[in-house]
Amino acid sequence: MDALNAMGANATPMAFGEVYTAMQTGVLDGFEHGASVVKANKFYEVADYIALTRHLFGPLAFVYSEKEWQKLSDKEQKVVMDAATFARDVQRGLAPIREAEAFSFLEEKGMRINDIDTTSFREKAASVQEELAAEMGATELLKTIKETK
Repeated sequence: MDALNAMGANATPMAFGEVYTAMQTGVLDGFEHGASVVKANKFYEVADYIALTRHLFGPLAFVYSEKEWQKLSDKEQKVVMDAATFARDVQRGLAPIREAEAFSFLEEKGMRINDIDTTSFREKAASVQEELAAEMGATELLKTIKETK
């Protein structure tokens, strides 16, 4: 929320199930979701525009209980890790295809998709990134991320 507010928004946390109605009634004038979520939840019925801010990266994490993991043999652990790696690779390969399909669908439904200059957003959110990195002991990690092109 701090980052969005720094970028000029007035972030309003809301239960996901209330977003459609809030948009429909004018309680919200925008929301933050990827194209596939907009498509799946029919948000195109209550919103006309998409601004491609590209400010989020939604990583997926493979999580396994340490206690349960230790019950597996080395061979079973390898099978699980190989399957996780395969699933990761398939997901990464399909993500841009699914996104393109969702955008095409949304355009057909009348939404206007706008690629925007995000320079000012990045500049305004930089201080929030620095503060969060300091709080989390991740200053060096943030530096590495910023240096990666």
